[in-house]
Amino acid sequence: MLAEVRGALRARGRTQTQWEIGSSAPSGLVDALIERGLVPDKDPYAVALVLTREPPAISPLLTARRIETLDELEASARVQWEAFEATPQEIDEARRLLPERFCDSVHLRHSVWLEGEIVCTGTATPTEYGLLLYGGATLAHARGRGAYRALIRARWDEAVALGTPALITQGGSMSRPILERLGFEQVGEIHMLLDSFS
Repeated sequence: MLAEVRGALRARGRTQTQWEIGSSAPSGLVDALIERGLVPDKDPYAVALVLTREPPAISPLLTARRIETLDELEASARVQWEAFEATPQEIDEARRLLPERFCDSVHLRHSVWLEGEIVCTGTATPTEYGLLLYGGATLAHARGRGAYRALIRARWDEAVALGTPALITQGGSMSRPILERLGFEQVGEIHMLLDSFS
C-alpha cells in the first residue's frame, strides 16, 4: 500500500505527503508506518471534532461569507500561505491551480473580512453528514478579534442551508481549544505522519 501511494504521488511530481491515521484504523498502523520511514509531523496529534448546535453570532465589525471572485480566492489563499508558512515553491504551485479551484463546485471557500481586508479563511466540503472543514487560518494581526468564530458561523449557516446542520473537522494544538470553546465535541483521535520519498 505504501509503495502504491508513493508511486501515485511520484507520478504527480510529489516527493512528500502527510498521512492522517484515525482512531478507527487498524491497531499498530501508526507504528508500522514509522518503522517504514514516516515521521511524526510538527503537530503530530489532533482530535476529530463535531459541532451539532448553532454557534454564536459574529461581531458586527466582521463580514463572513463564501468567496465570489477569483481575486477573493487569491486573497484568501494568501492568508493560508502566510498562516501555514508555505514555501515559495508551494505558493507557486498553489497559485497556478487557483483558476481551476475557483471553478471547483465541490470545495467551498469561506472568508472573513475586517475593515475591507480578508483576514481569515477556510475550505469546506459538503457531505451527507455535514460540512467537512479544513484549512482554517487567520492572519496574525487579526487574531483575538473573533475572525475564526465568524468563519465557523459562516460555515454553520452554509451547512444549515444545505440541510445538513453539522460541522466536522479536526483540531490540533492551536485550533482545538478554540473549536471546543465554540461547542465542538471530540469524537476521535488522529495521528499525523510525514512521508518523504524520492
